[in-house]
Order: sequence, then C-alpha cells, then structure tokens
Amino acid sequence: MRLYFFQQSRATRVRWMLEELGIPYELAPVDMMKGEHKQPAYLKVHPLGALPAIEDDGGSLFESAAIIMQLADKYPEKNLAPAVGSYERVKSRKLCSSSGGGSGEGGTSEGLDSSGVRG
Repeated sequence: MRLYFFQQSRATRVRWMLEELGIPYELAPVDMMKGEHKQPAYLKVHPLGALPAIEDDGGSLFESAAIIMQLADKYPEKNLAPAVGSYERVKSRKLCSSSGGGSGEGGTSEGLDSSGVRG
C-alpha cells in the first residue's frame, strides 16, 4: 500500500489511520508547494491532483474519509469501526465524512448529536 502524502493536507488523517492499523505502507511524499500534485505521473493516481490518495490492490482511492472508511472495512479485526448494520456504524460514517478540517463542515446542529445524526 502506498500513501501519497503532503504534511499540510488531509493525508495526515489517512496516515494516522494507517498507524492505528499497524499495517505496513509506503509513504510517497508529494510536494504541493512545488506543484508535484499537478504533474502527469500523479494525475494518473488522482485525476484532480488533490491529496490524499492511496494505491492498494492494484487501484487508487482518494478522499480522506473514503480511504479511512475503506481501511476500517478492510481490516475488521482491528475494530476501528462499529459492526456493519449497527446504528453506531451510521453515526461513525457520518462523523468521518463530515469532519472537514476547517472548511465549515463537521459542526453540530440543534437536535443532532456531535456526529450529525439524530438520536
């Protein structure tokens, strides 16, 4: 597994998840300040040239929330996600997908718990 990484991006969320899983991975630095994320080689991994992205099982996956949820599903023995079909899983998915670092996402609303789900 290869993680395309820039420190000042949401790739840090994915790196944290990989460390929590304790699985081997390759860190592939991409210097956004030098425009490396817009080079043809990286655009083959992520067509929009954003970070993070991972290559795993012969394909690429991007968007930090999608990557984190996929990793939790791929390694269920690590118990980093609630059971499939449970209400707790819905809450965890909502929290993961709405926790956008400073973009105005992920806040709480009246009548909703901190995950954004009524209950």
